[in-house]
Amino acid sequence: MKETDDTEAVNKAASVAVGVVSAVISLALAFLSIVLVTKYDGSDPQKVKNIVILLSIILPFVLFFGVIAILMLSTQVETRRELMSVKGWRLLAMFLFAIGVVGAVYGHWFALVLPSVMALFCLWKDIRFIEMMRAIRLIP
Repeated sequence: MKETDDTEAVNKAASVAVGVVSAVISLALAFLSIVLVTKYDGSDPQKVKNIVILLSIILPFVLFFGVIAILMLSTQVETRRELMSVKGWRLLAMFLFAIGVVGAVYGHWFALVLPSVMALFCLWKDIRFIEMMRAIRLIP
């Protein structure tokens, strides 16, 4: 009985630690993106493109670490085996991909690469995604 209580306490402490670190990273990157947006001069179109590209690199990390922080600091984590459901991972992947599309439309196509890769990692345990990748022979 004592070992179970100790294990639960260690798991809770680890969840809180990961949640706090994720929240700090997310908030620091959000502050950085706010500083970038407020400091640029919108008169030069090239500067606007550069800011959009930078934001499309920073904002996916803000979103990802923010979601992880919220989930790890919530009280329901101990009762679940997985961090998020497949629908939750799909929704996160959709938002990440949307950030990349906006960056590609208003900035450069390169702005789509990082958010798309992060979205693919979010979808890696999705059965429908794996079946689609097998159908087009991208994975064995």
